[in-house]
Amino acid sequence: MQPINPLANNGFHDIRLSAQRNLWIAAIAAIIIWFVPGLNLLIWPVKIFVVIIHEGCHALLTVLTGGGVEGITINPVGSGQTVSLGGDPLFIIPAGYLGATLFGAFTLLLSKRVQLAKSHMILLGIIVLLIVGFWIHPLNNPFGFFAGLSIGVVLELFARFLPPIPASYLLSFLSIELCLNALEGVWTLVTITENTNIPNDAVFMSQNYGLHPAFWAISWALISIVILWLAVRKYRS
Repeated sequence: MQPINPLANNGFHDIRLSAQRNLWIAAIAAIIIWFVPGLNLLIWPVKIFVVIIHEGCHALLTVLTGGGVEGITINPVGSGQTVSLGGDPLFIIPAGYLGATLFGAFTLLLSKRVQLAKSHMILLGIIVLLIVGFWIHPLNNPFGFFAGLSIGVVLELFARFLPPIPASYLLSFLSIELCLNALEGVWTLVTITENTNIPNDAVFMSQNYGLHPAFWAISWALISIVILWLAVRKYRS
C-alpha cells in the first residue's frame, strides 16, 4: 500500500494558492488599466459603484443614528450627494469615505473564498440594488437610478452565467479596484482640503466639530490605509 502524504491533494492549500494567484493577476490588470491612457474608461462603472457605496454608507448611518434620508444623487462625473434629515453628523459625515474603504476591504476578503465567488458576487449585486431601491429615486436622479440598477443587474448576471474560475478572477479584480478607488477618493479629499475651499465631507466635519478640514481628511486617509493594510494581512493569513 502506498503511504498517504498528508500534504498531497490538500484542497484548502490549493484554494488558498488559487486565491492569491487570482489577486496577483487582478492587481497586475488593475495597474495596467490605471496607468495606460484611455483604459481607465473601462473602470468607469467601478467608480460609479464606489460612489453608490459611499453615499449608501452616509444614508445607512443616517438611519442607524435615528435620522431619515430624503434621497441620494449620483452624477456621471463620479460624485454624489446624500440628503440626510436628522441623525448624528459625527457618524454620518465620515461614513462615506471610511465606509467605502471598509466595503473594499470586505470585498477583498470575500474574494479569498474562490469556491464562493459566484455567491459573493450575488451579494454585492444585492447590496447595490438595495441602495438604489431605498434611496435613489428614478424621477429625481435618473442617471443614478439606472446606473445603479445596471450595475446590480450585471453583477447578478455575471454570478449566474460565468463559470466559477472567471467569476473568481472578476471578483478579485473588482475587489482591487474598489480598494484603489476608495483610497484614491480619500487621497483626493486630502488634496482638495489643502488647496481649495470646495464644500466636502471634511469641510462639513470641520464646521460641525472644529479643526481644519485637512485634519479630518488626513485622519480618514490614515484610517483607510490601516483598514486596507489589515485586510491584506488577513487575506494573506
